[in-house]
Amino acid sequence: MATPRRGGWTPLDPEVPPYTRALTERLRESCLRAGRPSFRQLRMRSTSSGGVTLTLATLSRVFTPDPSATDQRSLPEWVYYETLLELLGVDAAPFRELWERAQREWRLREKATPEAPAEPCTADVPESRAEPSGVAGSSGSPRARESGADVAPAAAGEDPEGAPGGGVGLEEDSAESDEVAPVERLPESPARGKTLRYSFRPAILLVLVLLFGGGAGVLAVLPDERSLPERAEESVRDSRRTSAVTRQSDGSSPYETECADPTRVRVFYSHLYRDWPRQNEPTTAVVRLHYSPTCRTVWAVLEDAAPGSVATLRRESDGAELSCTAGANGSCITPQLDDAGHRSFAEAHGDGTYARTRSF
Repeated sequence: MATPRRGGWTPLDPEVPPYTRALTERLRESCLRAGRPSFRQLRMRSTSSGGVTLTLATLSRVFTPDPSATDQRSLPEWVYYETLLELLGVDAAPFRELWERAQREWRLREKATPEAPAEPCTADVPESRAEPSGVAGSSGSPRARESGADVAPAAAGEDPEGAPGGGVGLEEDSAESDEVAPVERLPESPARGKTLRYSFRPAILLVLVLLFGGGAGVLAVLPDERSLPERAEESVRDSRRTSAVTRQSDGSSPYETECADPTRVRVFYSHLYRDWPRQNEPTTAVVRLHYSPTCRTVWAVLEDAAPGSVATLRRESDGAELSCTAGANGSCITPQLDDAGHRSFAEAHGDGTYARTRSF
């Protein structure tokens, strides 16, 4: 699996997209300038650094991306590239934007180029009534809820928000980008902006009281004729209708729905351990919980595990779960679950190992 230390690099597939090709060639040049350490050396250095582990499978995907591999639906997460560049003695910051472009390009390579979206069609719609799709009040590209790429692994033995036996977790808040792929938005609740609004009746009662021939008067405004309990009941009904719509995301693909935008997704992960929950010696296998704040969905990702290992995504409120089984390459991805107003976690087991992420 590892590229030999001596000799040239494995030629890139002609189908590798341009941004991915440019990123890979720059990484190869940086590796050559650093003395071309072997994959096993890089793995050992990453393990000693206390950060993420650069496994042989991950390094192979970084230096030789294969567009024909059905399991490589995305490039490795930015934290792996950042760790690799630090081990090579290279500043990772200049590579971040190129990786973001390559990641979007890789995930959408079978679709239209995301940087040149088609003009929205507003034919037969009066200009005064044409509105952009998505959440009310939004304009232009959606903005990430949180910015920055702070990566902070949890301390070993810590009990992360209800995870039994503690867990090792890492949270990635992807950096914000001005060029983002379009993300499908959920229908807006018809009651938004309505439940707390008083509707003034068309006929306003004006009572002019003349006091001693003066001009003082009193203006009486009648609010919504419905009582507060009635308005609250309508709000609950509208909220349930919205929840029923969002549940339609259960079982869908995070990539086909374009929820897996790397500039927005938050990631929580844990290595698999043979002595769980003591967490003394982690294996190279990693289970991840991905959360999209735009789509408000979650999905699980398993990497570098033993073939046949199983990753399971669980929603705590109703027990809904989705699973996937690792293939020969040790990786798999589950469909997504709606996470609006819920808490979910990912777990994985196989070959005598186990791990669970924090709940989110």
